[in-house]
Amino acid sequence: MHKEKPLRFCAPDLYEPLNEALKAENLHSFDVEAIAVEEPSRLRIRLAYGERFEHTRSFFIEKKNAKTPSAALGKFYKNTLKHCKEVLIESYYSNIKP
Repeated sequence: MHKEKPLRFCAPDLYEPLNEALKAENLHSFDVEAIAVEEPSRLRIRLAYGERFEHTRSFFIEKKNAKTPSAALGKFYKNTLKHCKEVLIESYYSNIKP
């Protein structure tokens, strides 16, 4: 089994674009759990979000490309964080209903 590590420590070059995408969506780093899983030839980035982090999406990147974030990674962050925002808003409104 592969060991999970926080993305910001395992691949800080890939965490910085996530941080920028969070700011663009007016989300906080506490809203998303960013995990990196090192596999033999690639890195799996897993983002978990939601009230209990029950929603997850993953992105795979070759280890040799892990130093330079790609446009595909940026798109993954953007799409995932849009969904995260929708989930958090839906959760908020469902919790305030009488």
